Amino acid sequence: MDTMELRRWVDLKEDDHHDFKQVWHSKEKNYELVKDIFSFVNTTHHDDCFLIFGVSDNQEVIGIENDENRRNQADLIDMINKLPISGDHKPKIRIETLKYAEHEIDVLRIINTNAVPIYLNQKWPKKGSKNYLTPGQIFMREGDRNVSIDGTAEYPKVEKLWQKHFRFDVPILERYSYVLQDVENWSYYENKEGYGFLYNLNPDFNMNLVRDDENRADIKPFSLNYIDCTISWSMLKVNYRQITIKELSVVWLDGGRVISVSPEVSQMKFSNDDSFYYYFIAGTMKGLIQKLFEFYNYSNKSLGAAPLAEFYESVVFFESESEMKNIEHIVSKNWDSISKEIEPTKEELKIIPDAVINNCRNQSLKPPKEVFAILLRQQKLAKEIKKILPIYRLKKDNK
Repeated sequence: MDTMELRRWVDLKEDDHHDFKQVWHSKEKNYELVKDIFSFVNTTHHDDCFLIFGVSDNQEVIGIENDENRRNQADLIDMINKLPISGDHKPKIRIETLKYAEHEIDVLRIINTNAVPIYLNQKWPKKGSKNYLTPGQIFMREGDRNVSIDGTAEYPKVEKLWQKHFRFDVPILERYSYVLQDVENWSYYENKEGYGFLYNLNPDFNMNLVRDDENRADIKPFSLNYIDCTISWSMLKVNYRQITIKELSVVWLDGGRVISVSPEVSQMKFSNDDSFYYYFIAGTMKGLIQKLFEFYNYSNKSLGAAPLAEFYESVVFFESESEMKNIEHIVSKNWDSISKEIEPTKEELKIIPDAVINNCRNQSLKPPKEVFAILLRQQKLAKEIKKILPIYRLKKDNK
């Protein structure tokens, strides 16, 4: 949050997104602080919420700089982690301090989650306080008011929380993303009507594979490491009931034994040559279906211990789009050295064409040497990026 955003919140009256607190809760009133946090976790909307300390109920900026009960993020997270929360879904919070109207304001951000409703499974605190929270109490925010300390939310409101939990309140693509994460409850099927994948808990979610008649490449950088390096292509129809809501290209590797989503491709925009690489981004539709395919491939014992190992040598799996952009920025800054590393050697160019010609089923596939140089360059670029990733993530975690 920046000062401009804080100003917008201060100018608004309290609602189901934010609440003003003149001072922090004392240690004796930790139960009130937990109740306030839970009330903003148990929201039916999908936005972050804010407890803003140093502002009175009538929106007067008082400041928090002299508050003896002021908390820091580490202490608050420690308290939350020790709570007897049912299901162990701990709220995620962040504290930010901003200078505003010549005062310090603490903003406690309660990060949106679908793991609702959140409640305790034991009395808390167990002793030392006349007031306490009881197991099963569900605190919610309605407008500018919370459920009272000795109350619990009404059933219709709790029902809406469960709808949020199971993604019944979101567009179908977002709900699809939710069920795709439940990889153990998807199964592969083959019958006279075709073959594909079915969500066992709700067959309205199903994906069927059909022929892909497009004229596509028979060899890609990510297939070169397999003994049989030719690719077969299919189209995956992502269906809800009888309606196809998305179509994705799918590749069959290693002689049709291993299935994978066809990865995305990115070109180094600062480069004038064929410097492409292949990738997935976690949490996207492609990334989630790929994780489902991973589970299927690894569950198939006949494919060996690591059927996608050769594939992932040449494919990058990013955690987010921002991570991808940051990595590409690092690559651009080091392009002079990286471009030399990915250039195929004479020895590699001698070996690879022979390996492809000897191991491909279709002996008519004899691309010229320069085509294999391009494929190898793309493969090696992915490998260089994969070397950078763990270093980048370690530095990010240590910040």
